[in-house]
Amino acid sequence: MHNKWARAIDLDTDAILFQVEIDTLAHGHAFHHDSQTLFLATLSGFEVLDVADETLGTFIPYPSAGRVNFLYHAGDVPVAFGPHKTEGSTDKIILLNMEERTAEALTVSGASLAWNISGGNFALAESGKMVVAADLVNPRAYLICIDADNGSCYR
Repeated sequence: MHNKWARAIDLDTDAILFQVEIDTLAHGHAFHHDSQTLFLATLSGFEVLDVADETLGTFIPYPSAGRVNFLYHAGDVPVAFGPHKTEGSTDKIILLNMEERTAEALTVSGASLAWNISGGNFALAESGKMVVAADLVNPRAYLICIDADNGSCYR
């Protein structure tokens, strides 16, 4: 988390395959299978790591103040969901589109959401295309569609 590097490790031999320098406070990550690209949520934005080339790609800054503590995603869905850490609870989420390599901040009006995974209150549908986020204060839950191929529900 406080180191400024990321390493690829061979799980069979424990050998370090390669190492790259990254921003600090790396927490969550998402892997885009189609492009063999890893997205690491760090202090200032997403570090983009091309696993096949062993290189860092374009850094994606967060679209608003704060950071992402973890990401929910499914392997074949190109959009990852990340609660946006501001202070205390939050009404913001980040959608990371790994195909387009873009991040957008969305406000869930009136919401009080946890920003970290230890707070729980999040679930990802088996399809990977819908997130449920429980409100910390009000007796409600939010359904957030992260299926970029479905224009009628996305966002």
